[in-house]
Amino acid sequence: MYTSHGRHVMTRGIALLLIGLPLLIAAGAAPCHAGAIDPELQAVLESADPLERIPVIISLSDKVDVQQYRSPDRKGRRSGMVKALKQRYEETVNRSSLKSLLGITDHTQPGGMRIRPLWMINGLSVKARPQVIHAMAGKPWVESVRLDRIVQAPPRVATLSGTAEWNLAAVGAQELWTLGYTGQGVVVASVDTGVDVNHPDLVSRWRGGTNSWFDANDIDFDPQVDTTPYDLDGHGTGVMGVIVGGDAGGSAIGMAPDSQWISAKIFDANGEALLSEIHAAFQWLLDPDGDPDTDDAPDVVNNSWSFVQNPDMCLEETMGISFRTDIQILKQAGIAVVFSAGNGGPS
Repeated sequence: MYTSHGRHVMTRGIALLLIGLPLLIAAGAAPCHAGAIDPELQAVLESADPLERIPVIISLSDKVDVQQYRSPDRKGRRSGMVKALKQRYEETVNRSSLKSLLGITDHTQPGGMRIRPLWMINGLSVKARPQVIHAMAGKPWVESVRLDRIVQAPPRVATLSGTAEWNLAAVGAQELWTLGYTGQGVVVASVDTGVDVNHPDLVSRWRGGTNSWFDANDIDFDPQVDTTPYDLDGHGTGVMGVIVGGDAGGSAIGMAPDSQWISAKIFDANGEALLSEIHAAFQWLLDPDGDPDTDDAPDVVNNSWSFVQNPDMCLEETMGISFRTDIQILKQAGIAVVFSAGNGGPS
């Protein structure tokens, strides 16, 4: 993953043309061995108060090899993957004795602290005291324990006066439209600050229902109650407009105006996202309604966010931050993963 952010424009070849930087990384299943504390987390633990609860992500070993799921039947392939990932998570958590250590009953632990299952990467996130973190790291089937770091939301780009459709001409979108390719039948997801569902260029393009909106900042998120997408920042709304927006303002702005959109919000009101919230958003995309037997995952997921404090650097190499497992699984499920190349110049 490269540290820049920006807008994405896409429509699909027979269905959508993708503009952006896709990430494709393969990873194998991890062996069973005692866990290890990441050096960054270790530094935090050394200066932490014994009663302080520190947010961590626990990665479990014995991961599912998703490469075995190669059926041309996308629905069957996705269903099999989701079922296997959820089953492996439950099995590994039980084997590792983490439930007894954390006192996990349902999704809570003593003291009112919450845990978040991250079955997609065979892991979980939790806030725990230093002594408990050290104990977790030594458990069998625990691969690693890392600090659940904060990612900052990208800044909004100012709206400029003048024509808005120059982006469409720049990539030849009109030529594709003439051929009949306007994104019809395609569902595009965003992982961003959210989307204003009432925006006139977007309201008619939201897929709708309880499987089309996810707020990763709310660990108790209930799709039956929290049914309305929103955006406190505006960045995600602007990006989605570039992808599927209409012409309510008098000029066409979206690359694939006949596509539908869904969205996962990862940034809170302060413009911050925990790594675990980003993992949770990717996980939601794989199975939005929580039923592996229904095929409601998107065709494309757009990511216009980054680690702006480290421009032009691959964070997996320099900082140990990785979403390679998430991306590998999404792509194996037939979901095109797009990351922005950035808004930076000179061209």
